[in-house]
Amino acid sequence: MSSKTARGENSRQKILEITRALIGESDSHSVSLDQIAKGCNLSKSSILWHFGSKEGLLLEVVDSIFRNLETTFLNQCPAGLSVLEKFQFFLDAYELLLEETPEIPIMFFSFVFNKKIKQKIDRKIREIYCWNRETLMAQLNISQERASVLLAMLNGVVIQWHVDPQQINIKAAFKEIMSIVEKIVDG
Repeated sequence: MSSKTARGENSRQKILEITRALIGESDSHSVSLDQIAKGCNLSKSSILWHFGSKEGLLLEVVDSIFRNLETTFLNQCPAGLSVLEKFQFFLDAYELLLEETPEIPIMFFSFVFNKKIKQKIDRKIREIYCWNRETLMAQLNISQERASVLLAMLNGVVIQWHVDPQQINIKAAFKEIMSIVEKIVDG
């Protein structure tokens, strides 16, 4: 990799990190390209050169977060695990992701509920949920409806943890979800 390419990739990663942090402090709609540029010590045109638009940047932020979770779950999950062990591995990876980047819930749900974001973001969110359902269906051998319920439980716990972290212990809540999954898989 040339030094010019490496600098460009470093700038791109810095933009993504600063954007994630700024969105975690407020939401995707209120964060401006000017704020991101200032936080990165780059020009706004540099951000646009990398991502094309604010929506393109937001799309890349969402995609990078869930690509990391997908990589962890699919590529690092040890072979030969039972269905329940695979789900526990997923919960552990998800919990670690939330500990390392606590701004994710605000960012993700600000994308989901922000009506001003263009259809491109909506499509990406839909793709992420479809991938999540399909992965759960394939890995746990469950119906689409059960996969949807599991995702709803995960999202609900994450929202509650985010709004009241002193009262909601994410590890204990994930343990409760695991006990429900055990009943689903066994039943």
